[in-house]
Amino acid sequence: MGKDKEFFPEWYHKTAPENSYRSIFRWGYPHLFKHPNKRLYRLLKQVFAMTDDDFQKPSDLGEEIVSFNVPVNLSSQQLDNLRLIAGKENVRTDDYSRLRAAYGKMIYDLMRLRKKMVENLPDAVVCPRDKADVRSLVRYCHLQKIPVTAYGGCSSVMRGTECPRGGISLDMQAHMNRIIALNIQNQTVTVEPGILGPDLEDALNGAPKLFGTKLRYTCGHLPQSFHSSTAGGWIVTRGAGQNSTYFYRQDGNAGIPGISGRCYQQYQAGRRRAQPPPRHRQDAGTLV
Repeated sequence: MGKDKEFFPEWYHKTAPENSYRSIFRWGYPHLFKHPNKRLYRLLKQVFAMTDDDFQKPSDLGEEIVSFNVPVNLSSQQLDNLRLIAGKENVRTDDYSRLRAAYGKMIYDLMRLRKKMVENLPDAVVCPRDKADVRSLVRYCHLQKIPVTAYGGCSSVMRGTECPRGGISLDMQAHMNRIIALNIQNQTVTVEPGILGPDLEDALNGAPKLFGTKLRYTCGHLPQSFHSSTAGGWIVTRGAGQNSTYFYRQDGNAGIPGISGRCYQQYQAGRRRAQPPPRHRQDAGTLV
């Protein structure tokens, strides 16, 4: 068959249904798509010994609504106390929230979600509003011997968000996603751990309007997961990121806010012009 007439799959090109497995395992913006081109399609067949027949009928699309039967192992009293600390609306025990917080974006996660394999879930997802909430939650969980796992942008490829012993998952992105301060003298920006990469970069680019500066700035940190990762995740993973060595310097004076004694992520905000690459330094706080 000539290349102009060869079979080419009809790739999935729809926004994933709300609260579906697909909405968890799909990478990137929900309304944007980047499908394999014909050359990559040929390579896939060659490397994995597949044929056009393997691509005729889609399977394991993950459009089903997330649903499973895994009990919550926290007591009613413990859940009530968590709600007293963080607010009733910020403690979630529904199936979708628990699964979304447990899985990242490595291929093992994606395949398990396609096959609806559910494991290592938190008993509850808690969304702290500020560092006082974090401090109180960690103190309470320590006394109750409830495991605590931090959760940010859902871009992990190291299974770091899974909760093999249950407990709570701290969703840092829900509320703790603000910029605290921009210091134009030393060119640093202090942010909360749940801020996403694009939000931080947009704010620095728009510094004249948002902060009254004369210049625009850039964080310069551009990991592959830029659109789906948080500042807290960059610190925890000690990530440098693709295309980040020219403008980027990270002084990560944090960990979990209010616990390590250093409360926020702080970054060197470079001017948007060419300059010698700054020294890369990263000091991560500890969770105690």
